[in-house]
Amino acid sequence: MQSGSLVLSGVLSVLLVLAPQVGHATVAAGSAAQIVSLHGSGEQRATDGDPWSAATTSQLLPGGAFLRTLCASKMALRLADDTQVRLNQNSVLQVKKIATEAEPTTLLLSLGRAWAQTNRRLNLETPAATAGIRGTNWELDVDANGKTLLTVLSGSVEFFNAQGAVTINRNEAAMAEVGRVPVKIQLSHPRDRIQWVNALTADPLRHLFVDQVPSALRPALDALCKSDLTGSAAALRTPAATETGPWVAILSSAQAILGGETALARRLLASLVDAVQGVPPAAYLMLSDLQMVDGEFDAAVNTLVIGLNRWPNDPDLLAQLARVNLLTDRFDESAKVLERAHSADTASVLLAQGELATQQSS
Repeated sequence: MQSGSLVLSGVLSVLLVLAPQVGHATVAAGSAAQIVSLHGSGEQRATDGDPWSAATTSQLLPGGAFLRTLCASKMALRLADDTQVRLNQNSVLQVKKIATEAEPTTLLLSLGRAWAQTNRRLNLETPAATAGIRGTNWELDVDANGKTLLTVLSGSVEFFNAQGAVTINRNEAAMAEVGRVPVKIQLSHPRDRIQWVNALTADPLRHLFVDQVPSALRPALDALCKSDLTGSAAALRTPAATETGPWVAILSSAQAILGGETALARRLLASLVDAVQGVPPAAYLMLSDLQMVDGEFDAAVNTLVIGLNRWPNDPDLLAQLARVNLLTDRFDESAKVLERAHSADTASVLLAQGELATQQSS
């Protein structure tokens, strides 16, 4: 899901940055970072002047290296100081330098969304501001104009630029624009919650990843990533595409959502979840998005419960159900859902737990 409001963008995206938990192995000596997980497509280059080349799982990276994720893709990194970083789709990150005794680790997120967990000193720069992190969980969202939203899940973060600074504690967020002082946002304020709910919009690409979609439908997914609805429609009509079972309906629904035909998308998705056994979790996730946008939170819960009856350990469905409960102040129900997810190895679940904790403490 995406949001017309920056508050929603930060809170919901932090629940949707999906990547497996990073293992406890250390990065090889002499390297600044290692790619520990890559779903879809990512690229890397050693310096700003080098051409981009394909990134691979387990790849070691030097200090100063750049990384980017492409559409419908996500990546997890471990830094040499044991910081864990996860990148959502369409993100660009530079590992500028790793901590020494005198200086902290420094990263640059020039575009996209990143979540990190660290017990170290870390400065994360964006075009609009720098987050001075001293052992906490946080998420950053940077748009194409450099506008940055920082959401803090635990601990506190100093958020500053040449115009000024603010301290962001857990259950708080801040926004910074290029050339303007950062401004704090308190997510627990009732007015912000109403704005959050009212600003919901559906983004099907959050639920579609290259390694999950059948190869016959990759051209359609590529076209959707480029907002080429004509190209995606043509790709979905090929003989090979029509033989992919429920996936062709799922991508057709995604095309309908991106084209503004949400009623059509709801009909297609409802038909799938009502009639098809074993339909992929993406169908339930996309339908629940649309139901939440329309304010039908009970219907969204029902959709997700049906999905979990068929995919009981799916972490994306669990995180989505926890999110619906958080949006409607059902903290106890959200806690029960997250309790089921302790064995799910994804950042979405861990971050939902962090968001639940901040909501309950408010």
